[in-house]
Amino acid sequence: MPDESCRILIMDSLPYFDSLADRYEEQACPNSELINKRIAQKIEQGIGRGVRGEKDYCAILIIGSELVRFMRSIATNKFFSPQTRKQIDIGIEIADMAKEDKTESPIKVVLSLIKQMLVRDEGWKEYYASEMDTIAEDNAESQVYDRLLKD
Repeated sequence: MPDESCRILIMDSLPYFDSLADRYEEQACPNSELINKRIAQKIEQGIGRGVRGEKDYCAILIIGSELVRFMRSIATNKFFSPQTRKQIDIGIEIADMAKEDKTESPIKVVLSLIKQMLVRDEGWKEYYASEMDTIAEDNAESQVYDRLLKD
């Protein structure tokens, strides 16, 4: 993004499918691994709209209750890349810090943290980099891929 561009992305709901066939499949098998994987891919694509490259940065706020539930759920969290899962963990930590801070309202704490990121605060960048460096590569393939390969 050019430096004058908006650096805040807000996602407020689960993605939906456009094609009739996809919508039918989602209604017929709402909790299938294949559908959940496709939803996770669409969420990651949305996140990718805010951050395009390694040197790019953007605050991403996830505020829709169904979206938050999907991203936090053990059953569906596994469909995200290790990097996205780590970013979700960082976001949960930030939300917990905002709740625990008794001197400021939670929204002020979140806004302060967003400002730190936006002004490229060195402490924030170090924290983020150190957290992202702890990512363990996920070599476990989903069973859905094995089933698709057999067909």
